[in-house]
Amino acid sequence: MSDDVKGPYINHPMVIVKNLTITVLVLAIIAFGMVSDGGSYMIAVGMVALIALMAFFIVMFWKTTSIEFGDQDFTVRRNFISRKTKVVPYYRVASVNITRNIFDRIAGTETLSFNVNSSVNAATPEACFSFKKELADEIRDYVYSRTFHTGSEVDCDEEHESVVSFTPAQVVVHSIISQPTWQIVWAGIFLAIAVVSIFMNSSGGLMVGILMFAVQEIIPVVSVLLRYFGFRMYRDEDTICLQYGALHNYRTEFDVAKINAIRLRRPLLARMMHRSCLEAEVVGIDATSTATPMLCLLMPDAEAEALIKKVLPEFDCEIPEVSPPKAAWKTMLCQAAVFDAILVTVAAWPCWTIWHMDMVEGVGDVLMAMIRAAPVVLTILTAAYAFWRGWRSYLLRRIGLGEDKMVMRNGLLDREWVMIQYDRIQISKISGDLISRHFGVSHCTVCLLSTTGSKSIKSGYFPTEYLEEVPAIVQARIDDGRYDPEKNPI
Repeated sequence: MSDDVKGPYINHPMVIVKNLTITVLVLAIIAFGMVSDGGSYMIAVGMVALIALMAFFIVMFWKTTSIEFGDQDFTVRRNFISRKTKVVPYYRVASVNITRNIFDRIAGTETLSFNVNSSVNAATPEACFSFKKELADEIRDYVYSRTFHTGSEVDCDEEHESVVSFTPAQVVVHSIISQPTWQIVWAGIFLAIAVVSIFMNSSGGLMVGILMFAVQEIIPVVSVLLRYFGFRMYRDEDTICLQYGALHNYRTEFDVAKINAIRLRRPLLARMMHRSCLEAEVVGIDATSTATPMLCLLMPDAEAEALIKKVLPEFDCEIPEVSPPKAAWKTMLCQAAVFDAILVTVAAWPCWTIWHMDMVEGVGDVLMAMIRAAPVVLTILTAAYAFWRGWRSYLLRRIGLGEDKMVMRNGLLDREWVMIQYDRIQISKISGDLISRHFGVSHCTVCLLSTTGSKSIKSGYFPTEYLEEVPAIVQARIDDGRYDPEKNPI
């Protein structure tokens, strides 16, 4: 592509087929449900008319939406019903991602997603257009030459070996044990409801249990499995490339300088197997979901930590970490006591009432005893959890302040280690309630831009004077010139 203004270009016609197919499937499901519930033949006729109307809108939107590339920016125009023009300077572009769904594979096209550095629109591309592969690669190189003053590495994938490799079985294991613990717990509860419903001959409870189990466990597991199948990651000089996807292929690349923070994540089940996964907070690269970009799937802890040294030596630094003081435990002990006092006050009457409930006809003695004891047991467990949570938080949480980065260790069941660059902190807040202020400890919350928008990371309880160093360090780096606005344009 030359340096002249190019375009305007419109989407490949396969976009019409894709959107129309999705529309027909959705309306067909709705129509089938209405007809099966006693709807008339006129419903089907109405749906056909609605499909024709939607097809008209889809074609018109396709025909009147275009993108044009200039020397300093690209322009997206939509001229159907209302006119809208969006101009995006190249220097604001964070990445140009490639996705290929089933329709792209059939037509031999690629979908380009143009992402910008924005907390408002971090997870949603500013523009998505499908082109034939040759044209898509040409446009992508053109934009990259003006964004990063270099070409894209899309044609060099075959030359680079993935730094990490995962078998299909390892991807399956990751999709199962990487789920948040509470999500797995709820899935287990709904599965237990379904099993109990079988013995109680309750078809309604069985259907609800199976449906909620699918929502909590089956669908997320399958989604993660399809997303990360064929995972590849490599670094070429200052560029990191990610590729993955079974049905929906996804490819992105970003400059290491755009990483705001890195995270070693250890969900409970993965931690029991001594495995971790490495994530990076990079604004404007995730065009497929709201998930944080994964630099590696779950792998042995030692290998995940070694991967930081190998792929991200910029983040390989030893930062001394401090533990919460005794005042933090006193604070959480008092908070748990206050919580339990309120809990007992609220739960006392329901527990008393159910404990003295009369026998119900058709319910056995054992089951009745379980019903009566359930509120009491639940209240006791909740009260005990409040103290356990405070004690584990006191033992596990850490924080460390380095020269240009800080680290936090958070989490009880699902744990994480996060390293944050001071220059990428948007807001830092020191907060505490009446109890914590009495003991001289506070929380520190740092807000930074992430893949999914703005994200807050909160520390445990530490001395207020120590945490106040965080905003002081950030401001000092700005005052003495260590903060480089050229490297931090976000």
